Amino acid sequence: MVIDAGGGTVDISIHEVEERSGTAVLSEAQAVPGLGEMFGSTNVDAAFAEYFRSKVGEEVFDTWRAAHPGEWMRLLEGTWEPIKCDFDSADEPAGDLAPAGARESGGGEEGDDDWAGGGFGAGGHHSTWRVYIPPMLHAAMDAGVKADLLMEYGLDDSVVLDRRTLAAFFQNAVQGVIQAARRQLDTLAAAPRAPATRCSKVMLVGGFGCSRYLQSQLVAAAGGRLAPGGGVLVPEHPASAVLRGAALYGLKPELVRARSSRMTYGVRTAVPYEDGMPAKFWHPEECCYYSAAGFSPFVTKGQLVAADEVVTHVFTPLTPNQQVCLMECEAKGLPDSLVA
Repeated sequence: MVIDAGGGTVDISIHEVEERSGTAVLSEAQAVPGLGEMFGSTNVDAAFAEYFRSKVGEEVFDTWRAAHPGEWMRLLEGTWEPIKCDFDSADEPAGDLAPAGARESGGGEEGDDDWAGGGFGAGGHHSTWRVYIPPMLHAAMDAGVKADLLMEYGLDDSVVLDRRTLAAFFQNAVQGVIQAARRQLDTLAAAPRAPATRCSKVMLVGGFGCSRYLQSQLVAAAGGRLAPGGGVLVPEHPASAVLRGAALYGLKPELVRARSSRMTYGVRTAVPYEDGMPAKFWHPEECCYYSAAGFSPFVTKGQLVAADEVVTHVFTPLTPNQQVCLMECEAKGLPDSLVA
């Protein structure tokens, strides 16, 4: 099973492993139809943003973010992203814990840019992470809000995140990924023509795959559902794994012979009208009614399309004197969660 967990979506597919040119590769054919859901890491980012906003003052935050979008992105990328990747468990670690107000050691005085430095290192060693409030935002905050932070954390220039709070940020997205993976495993177990009833390995890739919390939760959830000796595999750089695969395909195109289409792709056509069809219109040349809601598929969902395959359809104009033809391309088979 391959779980491609990105920022917006999570795509899950199950494949057999084959040997080609001395390299173990995933077969293009999927054992069961793939699955895509909107459980990417942006859900976690949104939960953090709402929490941070509530701590510094909603109106002040909205005004500051609108005026300084670059500062907000800097906080997300420089401070929040490392915390999101390092956090691993809602349970407190054993051993010494860094106090909530402690700064990372390294010598020197705090400079103007230190607020972007982030929290307290790897998730396995500390119980809290400190998110410094950017100076311009801090200066605009109400005195009462600063007093509340001082009362709660012992400081007013930071928002402190504990493990329970972080786990709540991840809850919906991680559970969504796990439930989607379970549905795929259930589908595989019930598929009459599947090559096996259980997966041997789960490979986690994509930007969200860098999250130690998602990794640990998948390991716990996969227990007992995989074949004996199975486990969760995480590449050294999961965020770039898909890109590396694309580069590998460019270097060794023989490793990828086909792609499995996630959706059905085709074009709109005009067809003779049948009862109940929408877009009914009169065809003067044929002296009968037509419907403009016809659909001619080029590739169907789940179909294997060879790397060099060309699909050709021939269409004719509605009338002999027609000078312009508008072709409407359409994709069908989107998951319900992706349909507006």
